Amino acid sequence: LFEVKKCAPRAFLAEKAVVITDEKKILDKLKEGDFKPRQEVILEEYLQLPAESADAKASAIHADTRKTAETVQILAYTPNKVVIKATVSKKPKFLVLTDTYYPGWKALVDGKVKKILKADYIFRAVYLEPGTHVVQFVYDPSSFKIGIFVTLATIAIIVLLTFIL
Repeated sequence: LFEVKKCAPRAFLAEKAVVITDEKKILDKLKEGDFKPRQEVILEEYLQLPAESADAKASAIHADTRKTAETVQILAYTPNKVVIKATVSKKPKFLVLTDTYYPGWKALVDGKVKKILKADYIFRAVYLEPGTHVVQFVYDPSSFKIGIFVTLATIAIIVLLTFIL
């Protein structure tokens, strides 16, 4: 039994994002000695960032004067849902969840659907503006819904054919 003392937390905030679209180059970057996993995140696609509004600038200035500490707290963790409370101060960050990226997961930030980004080759990330947010990762694959529909339709056809014949 070994204790790993320098492991990454399950969820953390990364300030810097680097976009690399080639998977081999991502793996090469991860192996480099200058990659700082707790400070930067490697994304596989470019993200359209919202234009900074006057309200956002004012709230960032207000947050800066309060010296809000940045925190990430996992409130609930189940196989199909992860709920995280994150406080971001000063400037936007990426919330990285070190669970495997897989199609079918959806992200809700303060109740609004947000895009999940593939981060560091295998993890999930969402973009967060300054402030306190509740982020929910929910597993809700469309393939499951299609499977239920096909199964129910098949049962209905079998029952219908049984009564007709």
